Amino acid sequence: GKLHVNGDGVAKDARAAHELFTRACDAGELRGCVQAALDLIYGDGVLKDQAAAIPLLVKACDGGDAAGCFHLGNAQWKGQGIAKDEVAGLANLHKGCDGGAPGGCTFAAQMYLDGAGTEKDPVKATSLFQRACEELDYADGCFHLGRHHLDGIGAAKDPKRAVELFQLGCDRDVPRACNALAKAYTEGTGVAIDKAQAKLLFDRACKAGVKEACNGGKKKRANGSLCSGHGSWGMVCNGTCLSTYNNRNHCGGCNNACNGICDMGRCQ
Repeated sequence: GKLHVNGDGVAKDARAAHELFTRACDAGELRGCVQAALDLIYGDGVLKDQAAAIPLLVKACDGGDAAGCFHLGNAQWKGQGIAKDEVAGLANLHKGCDGGAPGGCTFAAQMYLDGAGTEKDPVKATSLFQRACEELDYADGCFHLGRHHLDGIGAAKDPKRAVELFQLGCDRDVPRACNALAKAYTEGTGVAIDKAQAKLLFDRACKAGVKEACNGGKKKRANGSLCSGHGSWGMVCNGTCLSTYNNRNHCGGCNNACNGICDMGRCQ
């Protein structure tokens, strides 16, 4: 099945791949169950049918496949193809994480941040991001862990450590990590200001689909124009706007350091 997915020595054929994954699952190969389920979830080589994917994920998870537990937990959390059950979803995400599926760790972490299926627990969320990053070598986990250290969410505020983690994520092709690293170089947060390096990183993240990076890390207003702060186009600011001119187009200045979006006379 994998050969048909990748076109490795055979023609790429998603339908043939799905049929082979299904046969493998029927023969007791749990990875085949997971792959066949993902085909059904995303409509790859077969009609999209999320509900039909659930029994395959249950079989895989019950058999001890970590990826099966991760995907089952995600489906239960979001109510995709199965009744929404955040408590069961979190339990299965933990099973996935414990079995070595890093997505189980990061998705469970998000549930702790949201208070979904459990009480909000940013410390627990941080520990799960750390596990994904450090134990399971999952670059997206490093990005999230970096954000927690940058903002002091469930962890000590440590900009230098955040920059190290963003670098790890960016080096392993996590576009959001490149964008976050570019911001650090722009603002001198945890690292010396380096506008040239920031531009390279913003460009890289932009090309990978991070829209914010295409504006040099600045969020756009609803009408597409950038806010100005301290009389300089393209800056964003924090506090109360000192002056405005045609709020829908730009603001004239703010009274504090740049960190936010100026809108309708207020910096949001």
